[in-house]
Amino acid sequence: MFSGGDVTAYNGPITGENGDDVDNQSARTCADLTSLETLFVNIQGLLNMAVERSRDREQQISYEKGVVCFYSAYPSMLHL
Repeated sequence: MFSGGDVTAYNGPITGENGDDVDNQSARTCADLTSLETLFVNIQGLLNMAVERSRDREQQISYEKGVVCFYSAYPSMLHL
């Protein structure tokens, strides 16, 4: 390879397995990870919103059941 201690620096691009520039591969990998992270954060937000809506709906149902039970116990309070 080298003879007589003569070392020549290589200034060309470093390529990966498929011949792409390693810096481009790193940038794509980073962008892919960022996109996945954003996707997961959005999914987590949607799940949190679904949980909150479910809790709100359960409270509404509980309230409505209480109102029905109250008026069933005291029908004279129902003003029709």
